[in-house]
Amino acid sequence: MACAGHRCDPIGVTFGHAVIGRVSALAVALVLLAPLASMAQEASPGPALPPILPGTTITGSIDVQYERDAYVLTIDPGEPAALLDIRLIAPRGPARRVCVEASDPTGLGSPIVLVCATGERAAILRDLLLPPGDYQVVVDGEASPDVYALG
Repeated sequence: MACAGHRCDPIGVTFGHAVIGRVSALAVALVLLAPLASMAQEASPGPALPPILPGTTITGSIDVQYERDAYVLTIDPGEPAALLDIRLIAPRGPARRVCVEASDPTGLGSPIVLVCATGERAAILRDLLLPPGDYQVVVDGEASPDVYALG
């Protein structure tokens, strides 16, 4: 371990000559592997999700069992938080669920589900106060060729 001019502590975190605190081997591994994970994400981004804009309506269907239709909702940086409703209307067919998800801040895990609503004809998320950032709006349910409207 190269620690030129610094005190080395194999299970502590050093800054200058002082130990700041003890950390577990797992935490050290996560810190050391985080740059590799971000490089892997940059090197192989997934397919871009279609955007959904406030005030617009998108139609779709859940044709295959366990299918998830996902859209990106962006609240512009520099804008105040947005207060909005998201409505999923499915006049026929089985119950549908609509969820709003946020990215895992570490970039290593699955998205974090913020809120969901389920309904047979409609599922409505009311009075969502979302700070600036990118969110995923996800629709899922049992397979059915019946069309839904999301807006």
